[in-house]
Amino acid sequence: MEYYYSHKKIQIAVLEKYKKLPFAIIAMENNTGRPVNSNAVFRLTGKKRILSFSRNKFIYSNELLTRFYSGKLVAEENNGEWIFTLTLSLQDYITGVLYSEYSADTPPEALKALAAVMLFRTAHSDNRHGRAKFCDLTHCQVFQGIPADNSIIYRPALGELSYRFIGYSKSNLPVFHSTCGGVLFSEQLWNQNGSYSHSLIKKKDCLADGKILCSASPHFFWNRTVNKSVLHGILSEALANSDFQNSGVIGITDFDSLENESGVIEIELTIKKIRMNIDRFRLIVNRKMGWHYLKSNLFTIKQSGANYHIYGNGLGHNVGLCQYGAVELARRGRNWRQILDFYYSPKLPPIHNN
Repeated sequence: MEYYYSHKKIQIAVLEKYKKLPFAIIAMENNTGRPVNSNAVFRLTGKKRILSFSRNKFIYSNELLTRFYSGKLVAEENNGEWIFTLTLSLQDYITGVLYSEYSADTPPEALKALAAVMLFRTAHSDNRHGRAKFCDLTHCQVFQGIPADNSIIYRPALGELSYRFIGYSKSNLPVFHSTCGGVLFSEQLWNQNGSYSHSLIKKKDCLADGKILCSASPHFFWNRTVNKSVLHGILSEALANSDFQNSGVIGITDFDSLENESGVIEIELTIKKIRMNIDRFRLIVNRKMGWHYLKSNLFTIKQSGANYHIYGNGLGHNVGLCQYGAVELARRGRNWRQILDFYYSPKLPPIHNN
């Protein structure tokens, strides 16, 4: 099985944020990690051409970053931008995702749990970026290349990580996020279809001792203060192409993700009140204010004078595996299967106290 994973290929759209920068590609010796020679360096600018480069290990470098890759990189120039497609082994890809998502001191069982999720996602997902299955950003999952030192801690034996994700399919892939802040939402977060009658809260992410598993995360607490007119303007612009294009936002009702389990924020327009899903609200605000402005879907909104004060917990969408929670479960002796059971199994009861 390990031979299979080391030879099965996957295509990834990489370097999505660096399409306009000149760059260099440096070939590497397989064992020493040193550049082969200066003749192996390709410096590309705005000329229209396609570069195809293949090596067991090589460096991509621009003025902002350096990344190690393996496999075959195709760079195609199109209207002044470079489109990069990397073809590499499934083993190297999952190794790179683990390397990008977790630090070197992560317990092996937490790494195995995320690797099992990635195996399912790669096996069942359609191509999401043209001929590439995934991109290298959070839109799919972060992939920043492979470890420079070929560290084996990020290379679990994939053949041993078979897990049945009950209820999941290519139309409902298992997902993960950084920090849930103590509350996990169901996948219904993205499938409400205008019906807000059901609770989105799936379970509380804590064990019998009451400790929230991801409390060690640097993103566990966060807060923001935003001027009312600024937030109203962002929402009004987002609604401009809807049925309410002639009606501006004039207010937002105080909101708490825990008290309002249906995940609905009431927004007051000049003509009526509408209801908006919290994830849509978060994405609308973050497109204007920065992708980590509202860090998660677990937050409260309170009005005070000319401002809204927003207090939150966690980082990400709060659905599926919580990475910091998985680390804590591993440190408490749970194996990778038990970690996946905690986050994905529909049969096992939540391991928590209310």
